[in-house]
Amino acid sequence: MNFTRCLVMLAAVAVLVIARRTEAAPPSKEAAKAQAELVVKAQAAFKEKRWDDVIALMVEAMGHGPNPTIVYNIARANEEKGDATAAIRFFEQYAAMKGVKPAEAAEARGRVAALRAKATQAGQIVLRDLPPQAVVKVGGAVASPDGRGTLRVGPGNHLVTVTAPGREPWESKVTVTPGGTIELTVGSRELPAKIKVTCSVAGAKVSIDGHLGGSANQTLVLTAGRHEVSVSAPGHKTLVRTVSVAAGADLTLPADLEPIAVAVIPTKRTDPTIVTSSEPESRGMSAFTKAGIGTLISGLVVVGVGGAFTGLAAKERSAVEDAAVDGKIDPSRMTMVEASEREAKANNFSDVAIVGYALGGALVVTSIILFSLPNPTAVSATVEPFPGGALLTASGRF
Repeated sequence: MNFTRCLVMLAAVAVLVIARRTEAAPPSKEAAKAQAELVVKAQAAFKEKRWDDVIALMVEAMGHGPNPTIVYNIARANEEKGDATAAIRFFEQYAAMKGVKPAEAAEARGRVAALRAKATQAGQIVLRDLPPQAVVKVGGAVASPDGRGTLRVGPGNHLVTVTAPGREPWESKVTVTPGGTIELTVGSRELPAKIKVTCSVAGAKVSIDGHLGGSANQTLVLTAGRHEVSVSAPGHKTLVRTVSVAAGADLTLPADLEPIAVAVIPTKRTDPTIVTSSEPESRGMSAFTKAGIGTLISGLVVVGVGGAFTGLAAKERSAVEDAAVDGKIDPSRMTMVEASEREAKANNFSDVAIVGYALGGALVVTSIILFSLPNPTAVSATVEPFPGGALLTASGRF
């Protein structure tokens, strides 16, 4: 008897209110209608394999009146769900109900026998991506998967753990149904490697593959594989080493840095008796010459400023002269007030120009005097050794 046929029979029986039942009064028309609606919903849930919804709807339908067909369908939903214990209970209840035909009762008992036989069948767990040298345990006991990573286990709940060198422990809880197969992908991550560079030089720094990792005498974390480790410190030669570390390894690397040699330049030793020339110094310009050049440049600049102000004064006076006709200011060209202001400006500019000429001329004269002064002579010194020290005599113009 398939599930669809059972649902159709149940709907027909509920509508006609002639359902087969145990010793109970037939459901009312309202109850039969509600029961039929629940059965239709259960049929849709069955097609979508929503076993828990099927069971819940059928149990609710039972509340509107007992019916052997509903009990049978509850057993079938539990069977599909994989709950063998519940399925056996409802199949046995169905087979013992009044109104169930002998052939139908026999079919239900046959399902009970098959479920009980299947409950003793072993299931299997298939492990994918097992790392090398992995140790697999099921329920704390070491298990040996075959070449495809398959383990045969009894039905029920199991804790599977996987450990391997250089990798984090991995575990998973699974429920294996009788004769069922569970596939698991082992997601064990690789452990990082650790390295500690020991160095007695204060302030030594450690770089990994060209990137600063930290200070010496500290534990650094890095990926497994090949790395270039360099150790440096002020005043010492940089030490470079290439190392290969395995996943999960803990490596200690001693670093003895070599000091950088400092070259010592010896001081030139001279004769104890030194006599310098008393001839006038001819190398470079004297201080008087340098001062004369600076003074001359300043004087010329100041004279130039005086010339500029002279030009401004002439400009103002020219404007007033252009506005005059027969020696008198033409009002149409310039007012008397403006002419007076421009004349005053011209006088002020002339005064500033006179001061500039005077000051600039004085600076030029000063520079000439500085140029005429003679250069100072060099110092002549004689160091004569005598008991207890040296005698220094100096002569010359300063």
